Amino acid sequence: MPRHQLTDAIGDLLTEFLAMPAGTPEFAWTGLRTNSINELRILHTILQCWFHNRSCSVSEISSSTSINKATVSRTVTDLMAQGFITEVGNADDGRRRSLVPTTQAKELTSQLEVWLNGWADRIAAIVERSDS
Repeated sequence: MPRHQLTDAIGDLLTEFLAMPAGTPEFAWTGLRTNSINELRILHTILQCWFHNRSCSVSEISSSTSINKATVSRTVTDLMAQGFITEVGNADDGRRRSLVPTTQAKELTSQLEVWLNGWADRIAAIVERSDS
């Protein structure tokens, strides 16, 4: 499969997601209004940490994503204001705060999975056509 076809399909996926208004029937996500790939990457990182039962801080997100720490901090503040993440204290270190997804963010992941599976089918069809 030519790399540009896959790149175009992934670009279409991101463009469609970022342009999709809340309540779109194909993907009726609730509340997340983002124009930032960084916001999606940061939320994804927080969800992955939660899923794997790891702590997650602004510094850890910045280190794992290579996104500037100030940008991560601002984005975390925005995600908290939207109700997607919250902070919890660390029992071992009272100064340390871990970021965790809220119920709203956890519900969003199941909606994202359905939507992404649809896109995976579309991309698989492109690969299939190019292989035949």
